[in-house]
Amino acid sequence: MYSSFKKSFVYVLLILITACASTKTDTQKAINLKSNVVERKTPEEVSQRTVKDDEFKNYMFQRTIKIRISNDTSAKITKQIDEGTKLVAFIEPLGDGWFYFKNKTGDSGFYFGNAALLVGK
Repeated sequence: MYSSFKKSFVYVLLILITACASTKTDTQKAINLKSNVVERKTPEEVSQRTVKDDEFKNYMFQRTIKIRISNDTSAKITKQIDEGTKLVAFIEPLGDGWFYFKNKTGDSGFYFGNAALLVGK
């Protein structure tokens, strides 16, 4: 009788451990999926907010980009930033491939594609 109880206890324990392990994995997957989601923001919402000094960070551009007055490929180009350029800027993703850009000298606008690499604060 004691050995059948022992076997049953071991089976129940294994089932509980397996269930807990799979729950943790599912939770980890959910966390990883959530971290890849970028909240959509309107261009007006991002460009009209006041940027604090501590939000400006050091970036290096991995490819040449064109800063435009709006998030549209046909919008007027106001500035070009060449590949390899390092500068202090505030960059905010809009969630659809477009990014809002503002540097400390006051230049601001939008560019397409994740081209800026954060290199420091």
